[in-house]
Amino acid sequence: MRTAFSRPRPRRFGAILALLLLATVASIAANGLAGASTTRGGAARLVLKQHSPATVGGTGFTPRTRVRVTFRVTFVGTQTIVRRPVTNPQGAFTATFPTVVDRCSAWYVTASQPGRATVILRGPARPMCDPSLTP
Repeated sequence: MRTAFSRPRPRRFGAILALLLLATVASIAANGLAGASTTRGGAARLVLKQHSPATVGGTGFTPRTRVRVTFRVTFVGTQTIVRRPVTNPQGAFTATFPTVVDRCSAWYVTASQPGRATVILRGPARPMCDPSLTP
């Protein structure tokens, strides 16, 4: 015999499951929209595109903003060069530096924007490097 307070369990389980599913979908949609408004393509990255002259490319930065790119190379002495390119609508940029990067040079590049973490790309010198064998 059923009373006014008893309900079949499958209905209650189905309602709870539907609410959980709805909350999960709403959470995923909200996180996806928040991420899409800041950057396209995920986290900011740097890559060395060319060795002579040294050319660095960046992706995943805030679109249409200025980026401070610092290139430091160490071989005989330390040379630091700064560029301030503006990112394109997709958040990418290219910066060229008047220096040559060879396999014996220790170098690193940093790229930073206000309010965002600094991105670092390193190219350490190889131990026991003979500069006369540098291509």
